[in-house]
Amino acid sequence: MTENLFPFITPFPVPNRLNENKKMNKGIHLLVWPTDEHKKIYEMKPDDFSKSFKLVGQLEKIILNESKEYKSMNLIQNFGDDCGGSLSHIHFQANFLSFIHSSLKLDLEFEKKYNESFIYYMNKTNPLELTLRKKSSENYGNVKVMVPYFMKRPYDVVIGIKEKGHFNELSDDERLNFSRAIQDVVGALSIIMPEEYNKELSYNILFHSGDIDSLYAEILPRTQINGGFERSGTYICQHSPSSCAEIYTELINSNNFK
Repeated sequence: MTENLFPFITPFPVPNRLNENKKMNKGIHLLVWPTDEHKKIYEMKPDDFSKSFKLVGQLEKIILNESKEYKSMNLIQNFGDDCGGSLSHIHFQANFLSFIHSSLKLDLEFEKKYNESFIYYMNKTNPLELTLRKKSSENYGNVKVMVPYFMKRPYDVVIGIKEKGHFNELSDDERLNFSRAIQDVVGALSIIMPEEYNKELSYNILFHSGDIDSLYAEILPRTQINGGFERSGTYICQHSPSSCAEIYTELINSNNFK
């Protein structure tokens, strides 16, 4: 783990940037390195990859739980030039902020409005055939891996864990299964993107965690460019969720990317 020398938000208060409480926002921008070897996610051992989430959980406990200055963590991963990946060596970016960031606000508003978490909602409403499973005994436990029925771009995936909102609440098995699921999806994309789209592997992972009922990750591959309709809020997806789920399931069970 290292602190970014060129953070997008300063750890010190910035004049003329007051929040709703008339206080100045500040933050910490950290880079979390899953390995010191030059590997892609799916080339790592799941046990090693899962240690990243253990470290993130420790950071949560120290910075969020034991500090009154920081209110939320925004964890992401960018990979590929098309998705803002500035480094070829795999890493996460963790931002600890003195305010509730917009993505967490939306999750909290969803829970308040519907009296259930987004992952509970997905478990109830997302068709069963859109759930990704492994045929071997090495499945994902209580980690749910889904192609959302409202998929905005081809091969979008949601990975969720019910009843755990923070990374520091996860058991070793949950971290391991969460890691396996991410590795399998990205590994499948490493085949899909060159073969189907003639593109190099390129994706964003957005992690949703905090004072919510169930944490989850969105894996968003750069399979389709946003046009005018998408930028105005109407998404035209050039693939069906069911066909994407079928292709994912076939590749995940083939292990050709390992």
